[in-house]
Amino acid sequence: MKILALGLDRRMAKNQAPLNESQNRQVVYAGKLDKLTIICKTPNEPAEYTRHHLTENLEVVPSHSRWNWRFLWDAWNLGKEILKDETCDLITVQEPFYSGPVGYLLAKRFNVPLNIQLHSDFFDNPYWLAEDWKNKILSPLGKYLIRRAASLRVVSRTIKDRLIDLGLEENRIFVCPIGINLENFQSASGIEIRRKYLKDGNEFLVLSVGRLVPAKDYDTLLKAAQLVKEILEKVKFVIVGDGKERDRLERVIKEKKMEDYVVLTGAVGYQALPAYYTACDVFLLTSVFEGFGRVLVEAGAAAKPVVCTLTAGASEIIQDQKTGLLTGIGDYRKLAEQIIYLLNNPRVREKMGRRARERVNEFHFDNTVRLLIDGWRRTRPL
Repeated sequence: MKILALGLDRRMAKNQAPLNESQNRQVVYAGKLDKLTIICKTPNEPAEYTRHHLTENLEVVPSHSRWNWRFLWDAWNLGKEILKDETCDLITVQEPFYSGPVGYLLAKRFNVPLNIQLHSDFFDNPYWLAEDWKNKILSPLGKYLIRRAASLRVVSRTIKDRLIDLGLEENRIFVCPIGINLENFQSASGIEIRRKYLKDGNEFLVLSVGRLVPAKDYDTLLKAAQLVKEILEKVKFVIVGDGKERDRLERVIKEKKMEDYVVLTGAVGYQALPAYYTACDVFLLTSVFEGFGRVLVEAGAAAKPVVCTLTAGASEIIQDQKTGLLTGIGDYRKLAEQIIYLLNNPRVREKMGRRARERVNEFHFDNTVRLLIDGWRRTRPL
């Protein structure tokens, strides 16, 4: 099977050794296919992003776009060039809004089935619509395109159910969660991380990992942290990640005098992440929407109990009261109460952590690779 993929992850086009996590993932996919060609959105920096083969049958093609919207034109021209030279069995796009329109036009032009992937909970989601004014324009475009795709890959059953409610046929939708190499999170040591951030061995560490963007609702996290600190003196909140909210969050932390117990680490390489999970006592996620919740699987693999908001993917990963504690979106008082409960009960933390590790085995990368390749192979033209 020969597949043309379009996506937004510029890391794919970096010609480097060793390969990064995104590249390794695609190498495994390509190993199950005859050929995989990936057009990815990159800035116009030819020295850093190059067209090259990661393996004999996996080629990465950077767009070298001068600005964001130019990607649509660049990807269209690159796709036409590729499809004129060789046949293709399927076009798959990473999301419906930017790579989606290009994939749709290419699929129509060359009479190839289109697969659209949905990695988050977009449609009719008030939180997503409120996050950016452009989303109100992108939403109807995305709805138009998903109705014309031969198949849809979603990362949770909740999203599949919502698409069915929108009128899409169930047999066109397949569920394939985001797979994780669980072993990396099961064997890491967190000793050095605890030494770095904690003053003594009796202090607690609450971890959150994610992009610093509005969807993660770090304001709710900070409110919960304040309440926890009022009850438990020896606690530190470590937030791993970077993004457009960082400057604002740093100002809020300073204004509220939380610098002593809230740390923004900035971006951390994927290879270093497992040590952070292993180091923590409780993992915290306060998102207002998530399609899946990859970090919840990573925390489970590290045998850590989770406190998180009830988003689309969370209930499919977290078994409430068994592997973690779920609460309503924005309910910082309840989140604080749950964090305090877990920190004060080490036996409960340990029991939930063991159950969490058992629970996330189904999300092992090997299992999800099979689901994805099977979904692609079963895709038929409309």
